[in-house]
Amino acid sequence: MASQLRWFQAGCLGDQYIAMQYGGLQTNAGFARLNHRGYDFGMRWLVGFMLVTVSVVAHGQDWAAHYEKLEYRIPMRDGVKLYTAVYVPKVENASPLVDKSHPILMERTPYGCHPYGTKQVSPHFGASKQFFDNRYIIVNQDVRGRFMSEGDFEDVRPIKEHRSGPTDADEVTDTYDTIEFLVHNVPRNNGRVGIAGISYPGGYAAMAVMCTHPALKAVSPQAPTGDWWRGDDFHHNGALMLQDCVEFFSGFGAKREGGPSEEERPTASIPRGDDAYDFYLKLGPLSNVDKLYFKGKQPFWNNVAKHPNYDAFWQARSLPQHIRNVQPDVLWVGGWYDAEDQYGPLACYRAMKARPGKGSNGLVMGPWFHGCWHLSEADKKDYPAWMVDRASLFKETIEFPFFDGRLRADSLSRVGQHDWLDGTDATVFNTSDETGQSNRFPTWPPKTAPFRLYVAPNGLAMKRPVASGSFTYESDPAKPVPYYPGMLASRNTAYMLPEKMEPEEAGTVTLVAPKLDYDVTVAGPLEVDLYVKSTGTDADFIVRVGELQGSPTLLSSVRFHRSDVMRAKYRGSLTNPTPLRPGKVERVRFRLNDVFHTFKNGTRLAVRIQSSWFPLVDRNPQTFCDIYQARPQDFVKATQSILYGPETPTSITLPLLSSQ
Repeated sequence: MASQLRWFQAGCLGDQYIAMQYGGLQTNAGFARLNHRGYDFGMRWLVGFMLVTVSVVAHGQDWAAHYEKLEYRIPMRDGVKLYTAVYVPKVENASPLVDKSHPILMERTPYGCHPYGTKQVSPHFGASKQFFDNRYIIVNQDVRGRFMSEGDFEDVRPIKEHRSGPTDADEVTDTYDTIEFLVHNVPRNNGRVGIAGISYPGGYAAMAVMCTHPALKAVSPQAPTGDWWRGDDFHHNGALMLQDCVEFFSGFGAKREGGPSEEERPTASIPRGDDAYDFYLKLGPLSNVDKLYFKGKQPFWNNVAKHPNYDAFWQARSLPQHIRNVQPDVLWVGGWYDAEDQYGPLACYRAMKARPGKGSNGLVMGPWFHGCWHLSEADKKDYPAWMVDRASLFKETIEFPFFDGRLRADSLSRVGQHDWLDGTDATVFNTSDETGQSNRFPTWPPKTAPFRLYVAPNGLAMKRPVASGSFTYESDPAKPVPYYPGMLASRNTAYMLPEKMEPEEAGTVTLVAPKLDYDVTVAGPLEVDLYVKSTGTDADFIVRVGELQGSPTLLSSVRFHRSDVMRAKYRGSLTNPTPLRPGKVERVRFRLNDVFHTFKNGTRLAVRIQSSWFPLVDRNPQTFCDIYQARPQDFVKATQSILYGPETPTSITLPLLSSQ
């Protein structure tokens, strides 16, 4: 079970929740109590996914009956050897649908390729059943410095644009060297390779798109870790995603002592108990994370604290900045409800579109949590049927056809006409449509027209207000606004769902537009343009866009479709922060991730603005400083004013489908 749990951690549930690297399973009462629309997002979710993972990636005894396991320690160009498990179909009286030479589908992972040993035939790779039925060769590899691979591990290792010599290595060259070995040494392979992965393994798949090995034909980075400062996992626009970051690195990435090992040790135990809000509030300044828990044993946390700005350290680790002249065909995959890596697939897809190469550039965005596009029919007892149905649609009509159409010779492909090769490069699901149908566009976003909502005296208006004024609230770091109502132990996912109704909190302002008299479909990123005044020298601004149904005077609850945070000191430059000028007008602009949603006739669009979102996001002291070195006295109350008027036109711009 431990091996499946490791895959489970890396994929559907998410990297932050459970420390599974050590064969143990940690849960808590708070996590088990999370519920939404009758679905238990606690232990039922966990157990359900454990079963899904076993069935999806192991298929019971069928693997042992139809596959043999080979183990290699593949030498890289610098001499480091990487552990690689290869599952090869046995020679058998195969059906006409299974050829005697087989494509290779590979995942490179930092989470371990358990179980080790050639007698243990149970790949943890998250490939769907179609790959098993068509007898793909499945390859799992420990990346350098993790588990049974040699070398030193480095989180989101930078890609080297310029190499010092033939032995200079990075993840791109490790991918190349691995493919070169596989096609020349693995029996019964057809010389064609595909790579896929979800979350952190999706980040390694994203690095693989820069690999130029001629055998690499198709790559699908799914929820890839595209940029850990701008929008994935651990920072959004410079604001630390506190709970995710601290809890993930408490169980991952401690400096390895000794050589390769089947197990890895945790960094620290974080005793948050059942109430994460209370724990992180009492933790105090961020400097206490290392002082009390990590104690110098977590290399990446130390780097996070040393690099608060978007400097060369982070830029070197930003995958979109490196994507250009891609040779293999690529399918980026993400979820509209992904709390961890929604930014990655969208940003990487845009980067490849801006700097195209030979390879095709595809995108799938669906109504899923992190990795839930691999749900199966058995999950309908724990998940909405529409989420599971669309996962099946993805696996059967998009993912498998994408790979099989490229990894089989034309005469052997069983994909037929629906092989995702018709030039349509974006399959996107409308989150207001529960019929299971997808929408296909030649590019994403499709052609849109700007629909601008202005902050106005009575809420939101479609015209710039003539009168000037402001909406004001107090932001107190000692009483930060919780990101989700109720007591939570682990970061939940339900806050990403639009179906949930959230009450208005103190320390926020909620603005509502007039009722729509026709359907409005939003397709693409949302642009935020704030004019603000603050009594502090720094602030966070969280903007949440959704809808209110009912009376415009009842602001007790809003359904949110997209939310994000901007740290105001980065309003002018991500690399060179500047303080706010107390009492002066400041302009803060940023982008919310894409939305594909139809707001129905009669809906009232709503926007909520606040300055804390805790403990999802760390507390801004509201004093301009290096927050990782902030002192208790740096945390001060501040009054935040959201301005409106002809000279201060605060607005949210929504991209509407041009046909409207």
